[in-house]
Amino acid sequence: MSQSDIHALIKLLDDPNEDVFQAVQTALEEKGESIIHTLEDHYMLIDADNLATQRLAHLIEKIQYTSSYEQLKSWKQDDQNLLEGILILNKYHQRNIPSEEITYQFSRIRQDIWLELNDRLTPLENIKVLNHILFKLLGFTGVSNELTTAPHSLHDTLVTKTGTPLSIGTLYLLLAQSLDIPIYGVNLPGHFILCYVEEMPEWLLPDDATDNREILFYINPYAGGTILDHEEVEQFILNQHLPLDPHFFDACSNRDILIRHLNAFSHHNIALNQADKVRQLQVLLSLLLELED
Repeated sequence: MSQSDIHALIKLLDDPNEDVFQAVQTALEEKGESIIHTLEDHYMLIDADNLATQRLAHLIEKIQYTSSYEQLKSWKQDDQNLLEGILILNKYHQRNIPSEEITYQFSRIRQDIWLELNDRLTPLENIKVLNHILFKLLGFTGVSNELTTAPHSLHDTLVTKTGTPLSIGTLYLLLAQSLDIPIYGVNLPGHFILCYVEEMPEWLLPDDATDNREILFYINPYAGGTILDHEEVEQFILNQHLPLDPHFFDACSNRDILIRHLNAFSHHNIALNQADKVRQLQVLLSLLLELED
């Protein structure tokens, strides 16, 4: 289908005949994400009260959602790189923000940290470098308590240098992963923290050990990268009147982190009474929660 054919179809979106509209919509949907910019150009040029405007807005959102679903499905089946997954969610949440803009800003911060690292640093020294550059030099900080329900995207956090426990923690984790620092997310409910994991030699492991990784300490990026021990995490759980489930202390998967982000987006849209958006987010959540065959 040529570009002129696409433009001709878009002009038919305000046709009052429902059969014609459905045929046009189906044809445009089949073109997928490749025509998003063309649709948005038309959207900016036509009357806001025009029937075509409403249909264009709906079509753009539907194509973007379908694209996000397919990308997330592929991500789940592949290696589940965290940055790639976060970029998929960011594109769904803020489709006008190019992924290249986000990765460029991210790479600049990574470069600043990389220049200060070396193989001789201890785990705590690695964290001091991360904390110094991210929070002292660059000025990243957590938002005030009354704003923590806002689901800051990675782009928002990079631009404003503020974020929620989840968004600041995710940025911290992404930077650590990109620099081969063994930091992971944690299954702690109610607050997103990280853990520093070290591989232990087999001769130090108990006979019944099933994993050769040991959590050295926990990190709270929302509080400027504060180091936490097991007892402090335990106290946080008790303060929430939750059972001391061993799972709450464990490292979590990248999929678990994307699920947290989708839940945050969903809760935010529930507060805004965005029912259609909430339904879409619930489908994306269901996709990630599905067990593999």
